[in-house]
Amino acid sequence: MKKLLIILITFFSFTQNVKATICSYIDHTPTVEIHYSYGKLHYNLKHNQNEITLISKQYGITENGVFANGLASINVNWAVDLNTLSEVIGPTDICVAPSNINVFVGFENPVIYISKDLVPNSCEYNVVLRHEQTHQQINKKALEAFLPRLEAKLKKIAKEIKPIYVSNQNQIDPATKVLVHKYSNRVTTLIKQLKKQILDEQAKLDHNSNYAYEENICRKLITSQARKAQ
Repeated sequence: MKKLLIILITFFSFTQNVKATICSYIDHTPTVEIHYSYGKLHYNLKHNQNEITLISKQYGITENGVFANGLASINVNWAVDLNTLSEVIGPTDICVAPSNINVFVGFENPVIYISKDLVPNSCEYNVVLRHEQTHQQINKKALEAFLPRLEAKLKKIAKEIKPIYVSNQNQIDPATKVLVHKYSNRVTTLIKQLKKQILDEQAKLDHNSNYAYEENICRKLITSQARKAQ
């Protein structure tokens, strides 16, 4: 009886593997939809330099000199939604495959902080404002460049993640959750790439050479005004 039991278990496992393999050959190419949002930009003029510095540390951002009076912040949000179809391949055998993949990626609560200690429309105020607006523009451009790559990657991923074999209808929902989890893991990796791209692009603005150039704008203006007053 033990030998028979082992043979039956082996045969059952072999049958399951064959059916799972059949599922992998089903034409399951899903449609891919990308949705995005830049968020609504807000301006916050309620904090002083020390408070803005504390907020910047929460985002892992450090500005030097006059630019500690400003901060551009965003949160990157994303979500994966998956619709599936069930293809019957036997009396109780079903292949669960994605039919439509919806991915949302976007910015939540983009904010530009400007220190309340700066005089509005002063040179220093305007330079800091322009600097932080450039940061937010970089964020937007990075997302724009990321979206077509995201779509191309998802189409490739859709070919790699195979349909799931189930032996009854009660397993369809759990199989769908497994598929969502697989896609979510892959998208998580892509979102990390977006965040790194944003940081790399921001670093091109936040360096000592550019700080010195932008801070010198007001010095030149003051010098020019002083010469005209003579």
